[in-house]
Amino acid sequence: MMRATCIRSVDSGNEAGRVLWRVEPPVLVAPGNVTDYVVTSAVVAIDGMKGAEVAVFPSDAEGGTLSRNPMTGSYQGGLSHDRAMRNAGYELVFPQQEVSEYARELLDAAIDLGGIEISRAWLESLDAAQELVRADLATLGAPRGPGGSWSRLEATDEGTP
Repeated sequence: MMRATCIRSVDSGNEAGRVLWRVEPPVLVAPGNVTDYVVTSAVVAIDGMKGAEVAVFPSDAEGGTLSRNPMTGSYQGGLSHDRAMRNAGYELVFPQQEVSEYARELLDAAIDLGGIEISRAWLESLDAAQELVRADLATLGAPRGPGGSWSRLEATDEGTP
């Protein structure tokens, strides 16, 4: 069985973020070189060429990328790190990951309203939305509206009571 344990977010300076995972069994980086870690990297192309995408890369224990070749599981059209890992065939493990009270309030609003629109400017300073995405309690849609200035936060099945 392939398992991926969510370790932590990795500060990357990119608004959609990177998440470090410990994987079983180890993944092949190059002949004779394996690692127990992968990192998912979510990006949004402002120019509209690709839109939102998440790529999976072999990494070291700190989240540094060991290869520029994306692994199976990478996809375009969303920003869910969890989805990329599931696409790769992993069962996901989240060790007692709690979310902050503010993140829970944001999730409650998304559930009550059937989703909420969040301005990209506000989102950059809103850790609660990313916290919900990392915990697979919500999804964050690709930027839309004038200049890609909004994204939609919606609760996932795991986030809905």
